[in-house]
Amino acid sequence: MRAALLAGFMLLVGGAGQAQGLDARWGLRWGQSPEEVRTQVSTWRELSASGDMARFIVASSRVRHPAFPMQVLGFRQGRLVEVRSISKLFTDDPEGREGKLAHFGLGLPLQARYGQPSKIYEETLPPDRQPAEGFYACLQTDGCGLWARTWEHAEAYVVLELKPGQVPRSGWLVLHAMEPAAR
Repeated sequence: MRAALLAGFMLLVGGAGQAQGLDARWGLRWGQSPEEVRTQVSTWRELSASGDMARFIVASSRVRHPAFPMQVLGFRQGRLVEVRSISKLFTDDPEGREGKLAHFGLGLPLQARYGQPSKIYEETLPPDRQPAEGFYACLQTDGCGLWARTWEHAEAYVVLELKPGQVPRSGWLVLHAMEPAAR
């Protein structure tokens, strides 16, 4: 069953890896106003502001990707400056195998678009030195592990990171794109 789910996930990822690679902005443009973006999405829900950033959860066939059911858009001074995409939760994955496979699989189409990653952080302490809850608990513990890739590209600063979930032995991918000038 898990192998079938992983194969399905990889097919979804492969569909995103067309010749131009995966656009971490989902076709949106930096500087668009909330009104301009709202015409391109089917759902729109405002979240609490974070500092000087207005945030919205969106869903749309244009903005969404099957591997990322949700996007959170950030606007500063009425301009789009940030897009965060959040994957489905990987559950009962104590060693992080599903998460690591998805991270690697999405890294390839991102690399096709943005080039070689600027930095790769794929490190954890050996299993015997990790918390008993496993890989994702290690990612949550300072100095234990980090699983991320970054791209510093003229079009966007992009981070693909595997993060721990709130449920033990679970995690998800966060794909974070920022306007280079807003960084």
